[in-house]
Amino acid sequence: LVAMPFWTGSEGADVILRPTAVEQPHWGIVQWGALLWAVGAVAFLARLGRDVARLVSLVRPAAALRDRTCVEMCEAIARQLRLERIPRLLVSSRVLVPITWGVRHPCVLVPADVAEWSGERMRVVLAHELAHVARADWIVHVVAQVVCAIYWFHPLFWLAERALGREGEQAADDRALALGLDASC
Repeated sequence: LVAMPFWTGSEGADVILRPTAVEQPHWGIVQWGALLWAVGAVAFLARLGRDVARLVSLVRPAAALRDRTCVEMCEAIARQLRLERIPRLLVSSRVLVPITWGVRHPCVLVPADVAEWSGERMRVVLAHELAHVARADWIVHVVAQVVCAIYWFHPLFWLAERALGREGEQAADDRALALGLDASC
């Protein structure tokens, strides 16, 4: 290795550097800690990716709900909640409970036995699920999961994420009840 001249003596001689050994970088606690954090964050982000992939696998085979009564009820509740977009209603035999997701194009996936539900039960379920859409709970859940992935090592973040989920469910119930629904359903 020859260095560019950075010092020239009075005789005009260039300085030449010749390394005799290369020192290996030493990994200290900071580097190992950063590696451990990165592995944990990637693992939890991968778990979130897996959950999104499962959701996609549930949605792909789902069919649009064609029951006119349900669709009209959904539209009426969406207007009451002042939603900008009426969510798509999908039905699937692969789900046991309703699932809501999406922000720009919200969707509600209901179980196949929805046709057997009473009108009041359908109204309560749709009001609750559409309240989640109105509150943008799905994106809040995703952001909370990303934050937990970043701070995976801190138990208070996980406790806060669980509490946020419970509060989101309670808020959706409260919003549905505010539409005049019977709390006993």
